[in-house]
Amino acid sequence: MPSLGPYRSLHAGQRGWDSGAAPPAGARISAIVSMVTWSLVICAGRLTACV
Repeated sequence: MPSLGPYRSLHAGQRGWDSGAAPPAGARISAIVSMVTWSLVICAGRLTACV
């Protein structure tokens, strides 16, 4: 198993994700945080190019 660091708790229950109705709340929250963070990084890069 690769080194997962802070994601170890999310990865631990991964086998049951296919049979569940929705992914665990922790996985959904980390996905949203990741998408928002990358959106901010891209916007900041675009704004830096304009200034």
